Amino acid sequence: MSISRQSIEELKKLAKISDFILESTTGKVRGEKGMAICPFHGEKTPSMSFTDNENLFHCFGCKEGGDIYKFVQEIKGLEFSDAVEEVASKYSFNLNYEKSSNFVPKKELLEKAKLVALYLHDELMASPSSSKARAFLRGRGLEKEAIEKFKLGWIGNNEKSFTDFCKSKDISKKDLQIIGVYNSNGKQFFVNRIIFPIMDQRSNIIGFGGRIIQPIGPKYLNGPETILYKKSKSLYTVPNFSESAKKDKTIYVFEGYIDVVAAYIYGINTAVAPCGTALTNEHLEYLSNFKSNIVLCFDNDEAGFEATKRVLNLNTRKEKALNIQVLQFKKHKDIGDMLEKGVLEDFEKLIDTKKELVDFLFREEIGNKLDQKMKKNQIVYNLSGLLNSLSPIEIDDTKKLIAEVLDLEMQVLEAELSGPSINTEEESKVITFSNEFETIFLSELLNKGDEDFDQVSNYILDDRTLGLKTKLFDLRQQDGFMGKDSFPEYLAKYFTISYNQQEFEEAKIRLYDRVLDLQIVELSKKMELSKNKEESMEILGNLSDLKKKKESLFKINN
Repeated sequence: MSISRQSIEELKKLAKISDFILESTTGKVRGEKGMAICPFHGEKTPSMSFTDNENLFHCFGCKEGGDIYKFVQEIKGLEFSDAVEEVASKYSFNLNYEKSSNFVPKKELLEKAKLVALYLHDELMASPSSSKARAFLRGRGLEKEAIEKFKLGWIGNNEKSFTDFCKSKDISKKDLQIIGVYNSNGKQFFVNRIIFPIMDQRSNIIGFGGRIIQPIGPKYLNGPETILYKKSKSLYTVPNFSESAKKDKTIYVFEGYIDVVAAYIYGINTAVAPCGTALTNEHLEYLSNFKSNIVLCFDNDEAGFEATKRVLNLNTRKEKALNIQVLQFKKHKDIGDMLEKGVLEDFEKLIDTKKELVDFLFREEIGNKLDQKMKKNQIVYNLSGLLNSLSPIEIDDTKKLIAEVLDLEMQVLEAELSGPSINTEEESKVITFSNEFETIFLSELLNKGDEDFDQVSNYILDDRTLGLKTKLFDLRQQDGFMGKDSFPEYLAKYFTISYNQQEFEEAKIRLYDRVLDLQIVELSKKMELSKNKEESMEILGNLSDLKKKKESLFKINN
């Protein structure tokens, strides 16, 4: 389904880009043209021009530009069709959609999702069958005001009542499948679960998550992806998050639904959480629109720490890194745990102790390795991948931090980073893959069938990973190889890494880029040492070929 091109063009003639620019930033209009402070990069004087006549904008500073739809997309973090609908809603413009035999207008689906959410909310608040659910929420510190704010719901066993309601509202089984309440077999996706409606940036309900109240089955069940709901782009937020985030320059990122509700009860209106997946590039891109500090508040466990490490790699891949800090839960698992125990007021003390992302990660990583009685040279070796993902300035500062915490002279540290040796089989087992691309690639390698093993493993690069590649190959050749159950325990976590195909393809490109860099450095050194003109010309030709490959790779990647 799509908005008709004619409708899009007619709306553009009616709309004024200045209406959206001046509600987002400071600027002035003279006639049909204007200048404004660009909201896409930090500046004090206006450098963004715009015109209502053509509905175009252009920033002379950051070079961002486009039409009215592009501006709304970027400022609100929307898809193109959502941006068009946002503009249309401002002017009460009725859009026309190009229909197919299976077409269901998105606006109609959103309305039906809203009706379903309201029904489930009424069930939670008033139905006798939901008394245990209400008691469960009260036991965890969630009272009526918070339940109303987030429109929490309940799906019990009374499917007939739900079916009758849907029939009365002309909501078909196909509609329920599209909005993620029914599965592909036409059965309820959530049964006997507290329901958390998930909203988009325009406060439309696009999906659902469920929390069981009995210790049977998975604690949380995240609804399936649909045409409305994409997990890699969607965040569970406090209602009206966008408006709050524009005013309050701090965004708090938690792990789960109840964490976000607990944060709201504490007084935070800018809390978000990914919906059953790791934080993604798309999530960070959306949050970057608010020009806010981001505070990670992940669970106090190993999975939470690994999720924090992943954010570092995501952030260093951005053209302009975000200001990210980390709040660490000391005595509690998460903020939801604090709410349940009645000590939510102690969250203020944790806010006061938050650390910068890089400082937190390296101090924690070093502390963990010291607790494991790991040798200093091995600790440094394990930190090298994580260190190489930083910017040059961050690398220098972090080396000083490592030297300080491990009580090493800088010369000794530099020597260890250049290539410490691994002496025993046991020591090699503690190698961790701090670089996100290596981590993704190792996960793919472990999960691949034999026929794809060599093709994938050829991207594993340095001495550390080459050694592991050999070890994995040897393991695969053993009699009785049974997939992941045959691998050593220290590799188990790589079977649970979450990534999508796009992230894997990017990992391939990034790793290949590193291969080319290593080859260029090696040939450049040979060039310096070469005294033979013929050999120098050959090396020069090879260097030229490698640089062309890098340029080509960059163009493909962009």
